[in-house]
Amino acid sequence: MAKFTSGSTLNITKTQMHAVQLKADGWPMDRIAMVCFNVLAEDGETADPKKMAKAKDTLRRWFKNEKIQKAYKEILLEYMNGYAGAAIKKLGEQINAKNAWVANKAANDVLNRVGDLFNDNEKEMVIRVEGGPKIGHPGDGDKD
Repeated sequence: MAKFTSGSTLNITKTQMHAVQLKADGWPMDRIAMVCFNVLAEDGETADPKKMAKAKDTLRRWFKNEKIQKAYKEILLEYMNGYAGAAIKKLGEQINAKNAWVANKAANDVLNRVGDLFNDNEKEMVIRVEGGPKIGHPGDGDKD
């Protein structure tokens, strides 16, 4: 589970933060509702359908809230930070793979993600190709 224990800095309740953590951990809505709300029927073992429906409606409404979406994104970023280094290392290994399909797929993945970083019009991206001729890049001072 994520390291976040309180939603106080995001102005959300502890129950909302708990629901966000469970969602980030991949829990389905039914299980989140069971944990975060009292949805048990009188027998204490099964979920009351009306209570479950109300709890899931509440969760759906919560997950549309900007503050809760922000908390969810922060938790996912925390998770991804833990795996980013390993993923980049794996892509590097795959780019150098003997299997051309694997190498091309890894290279394509890298280029797609790098492109996402520079999707606004204010940034320029220079890609250096190993073994290719040096043709310069914007702002290197070449004159015609």
